[in-house]
Amino acid sequence: MWWGKTGTKPEWRQREGSGRNCTYCRDLDIVLVTPEDSSDKLLPGGRLREPLSCLDRANVVVLAGGACSDAFPVSGKQLWRVRRNIARVEMPERPVVFCGIARPQHFLFQLKLAGVEAAAQALYRDHHAYSEKDVCDLLELAKKSEAGGFVTTEKDAINLGVYLSALKPLAVVPVTMELVDEVEAMDTILRTISRREP
Repeated sequence: MWWGKTGTKPEWRQREGSGRNCTYCRDLDIVLVTPEDSSDKLLPGGRLREPLSCLDRANVVVLAGGACSDAFPVSGKQLWRVRRNIARVEMPERPVVFCGIARPQHFLFQLKLAGVEAAAQALYRDHHAYSEKDVCDLLELAKKSEAGGFVTTEKDAINLGVYLSALKPLAVVPVTMELVDEVEAMDTILRTISRREP
C-alpha cells in the first residue's frame, strides 16, 4: 500500500505484490508482512515476489497476524500493527468453506473464532479462476459432507464470476484489517502529505 499522486491529485493505492514497475511517484511505501513471510522463499518455490532485503525501500512495515519485527530487516522503519477479522454475516450451518487466497489459514482461523463449524474445506491457489468443474466438485463435496451451504471470501466471490449463483446458500464473508494505532498511522500519512511539494 502506498500514498502517492498522479498529476496534482493525491491518491491512495493498494498494490498486490511488490512495488516494482510502478509509474506513480511514491510518497509513502507501506509493506504488509505476516509471520510466514519471514521464512518463505521467492517465487516460484515460495510466495515472495521480492527478497526481504527489499523492505529497505519501505517507509512503513505493517506487522499482521502476529508477525514479530525481530524476524524482518526493519531497523529504523516505522512499524504499524493490524488486527485481522471477519465481518459478521449470516452463515449456513456446517458449510463447505472454500477459498483461493494467500495464507488461507488466517481466514479459516477467523471463521473458527467466529464459531463456524465447517463440514468440509476446499483450498485453492491464490487468485484461483474457478471453472465449471470446480463448482461441480464443490457441490459434490457439500452433498458428500452433508453441508448446509458454502462460505467464501469476497475475493473468491469475484473470481467465481458466472458460477457464483450455482452455490447456494452462499455466505460471502468480508475480511477486515484494523490498525491497532489509527492515530499514529493517520499522523504519518498527513505529515507525508504536508511535506510534499505542490
